[in-house]
Amino acid sequence: MCTYDSVVSTLPIACNMSAAEEIATPTASGQELLQANQEALETWQKQCTSVDYMASVDSVRSFLSQDSWLTAGNAGATGADSSAGWFLRALSFAVCCCYERAQAGDHKWTSLLSSFKLRIACRADVPALLSLIKELAEFEKAPDAVETDQATLERDGFPESGQPLFYVIVLEDSAGLVVGFALSYISYSTWTGRNVYLEDLYITPSARRGGLGTMMVDVLVLAAAAGGCSRLSWQALDWNEGAIRCYEKLGAHNEGQWLNFKLHRTDIQQRMATVLKEHSPT
Repeated sequence: MCTYDSVVSTLPIACNMSAAEEIATPTASGQELLQANQEALETWQKQCTSVDYMASVDSVRSFLSQDSWLTAGNAGATGADSSAGWFLRALSFAVCCCYERAQAGDHKWTSLLSSFKLRIACRADVPALLSLIKELAEFEKAPDAVETDQATLERDGFPESGQPLFYVIVLEDSAGLVVGFALSYISYSTWTGRNVYLEDLYITPSARRGGLGTMMVDVLVLAAAAGGCSRLSWQALDWNEGAIRCYEKLGAHNEGQWLNFKLHRTDIQQRMATVLKEHSPT
């Protein structure tokens, strides 16, 4: 069985195909996983050279379209497990691409990544992630709306087996504290196929620097491109003018003709009661 941890433990070298095939993927957790992740990234960074971005995208898309990403330790993964793997590896490529461009010394990410570490989250990050989620709820003027707890995040995002329901990249400051995150998941369009939905992006105010939020969106852009996704989409509150301006500069479209409809937990329960009552035998 291919576990989330066993996939993540070799993610940073995903776009170095020969090295990826040589690395074993024992299941790890906590600090061991973080160390393995960082060591693999450092290995990849030493081997990489500045390359054309589109050539990198073409290379990794070709790689992801084959079964060869199921390397040692992932062998035998099928169905839901393999679908988890392709997007995790696409995210890995995106993170590596950021570091590679920063190492070239002529990119805006150079200064940002000299002060912050960008990486894929693991189970050990869940307490910090939950704290930032609650902080985001405060910012969005809904402090009591968070029902998610640590156990739920661990179960849904970092499962012992099978496919995670969401994927997270995090920002870590020089003290090793997680100060930002972007949580996304795969959705599907009947018109254009699979795509990426960015549920939340948040950076704690004390850590905000010009370009950090944009960099995190760009990581998901790279991952969506590498994974052959048809679009990357998200929402913004209508009063958050700064975020709206930022997204428009990225080239994102505000499709105002679409209205958002939701049934919340209590609404679902009420509707369920109505449906059962309507269809109960008389």
